[in-house]
Amino acid sequence: LYDQDGWTIHACCRNPDSAVDLKSVADTSEGRITLHTLDVEKPSTIADLKAALGATPIDMLINMAGYLGEKALVDPDGLQPFGVTDYEIMEKAYRINCMGPLRVCETLIDNVEASDKKIIINVSSIVGSIGGDNFGNFYMYRPSKTALNAVTHAMAINLKDRGITVIPFHPGFTKTDMGGPTAD
Repeated sequence: LYDQDGWTIHACCRNPDSAVDLKSVADTSEGRITLHTLDVEKPSTIADLKAALGATPIDMLINMAGYLGEKALVDPDGLQPFGVTDYEIMEKAYRINCMGPLRVCETLIDNVEASDKKIIINVSSIVGSIGGDNFGNFYMYRPSKTALNAVTHAMAINLKDRGITVIPFHPGFTKTDMGGPTAD
């Protein structure tokens, strides 16, 4: 963990009061981890985070909000096959998976630029790869991650002259609420 290496961490989630595991880690971090409320669908919480951080430099900004939809992968239609697209869920996936990280980056870019390391990591998914898709499905989720990859690529080009490195990151199929119990 970064906190064990002496990093100062500003951890964000929609509801810090109910994030029991995250609170437990923060409580034992000797003040190195501070929890903040952040819901990337709500621009006001991004502005509140900026206000709380002020000019604090951010060496590594990691955007890892993600939304697959209302069904788990193992549920009927959980793979979001053609013909069952819920466009409200698709719009929500865009807001959380693409627009949210872009808003966070635009709001906190001065903090990143003021740091020593100047790194932005957008957690994406291999599912967002156009060339690597040999499975199909995920009509509500896939395009939002493809859009995040395009935004990340554009940011890498546009922020290079400011010394900022921007990369997408695919963590693999992991056991999370979204990945479910069958994940690696």
